[in-house]
Amino acid sequence: SAASDVYKRQIQLTKKEVLDTDRYSKIDIVDALACAGNGIENSPEAVIGRYLVPLDFLRTLTATAPENIKILKVSGDSMEPSIYNGDIIWVDISVKTPDGDGLFLIKIVNGLFVRRIQFNFLDGTARIVPDNPKYREITSSDGKEIAVVGKVICVNKMFV
Repeated sequence: SAASDVYKRQIQLTKKEVLDTDRYSKIDIVDALACAGNGIENSPEAVIGRYLVPLDFLRTLTATAPENIKILKVSGDSMEPSIYNGDIIWVDISVKTPDGDGLFLIKIVNGLFVRRIQFNFLDGTARIVPDNPKYREITSSDGKEIAVVGKVICVNKMFV
């Protein structure tokens, strides 16, 4: 699958450490691509693996429950220089209504997109902005109508 080739390296842990659920949590890796380009149609997102994360590290990112976090790969260049093709994003899917500006995973038609959303709280509009100037921004007259899948809470850079 498209995303599974990214996760070939595994953390080596003893059985005692793996079973210590007070110290570690499993985060779902989903078989979907977040488009940072002109669009990718995804089939239903299937869990293709789990990433074992120390809870103390996870708490530095978010207070949300671990089952609300999904990991997926980014494809495209519309978010460069912030996010590059092949980078990995961690998304908090409990955030369905943005509480302010930030990077979000949004659904447009059948595609998942990573975009920066900027809100104007005075008139309720929102700008959906790619970081790369080669791509155009979209203005929504009602920011609440944007189909937010979740908020990007972490970006792992993939250096090749």
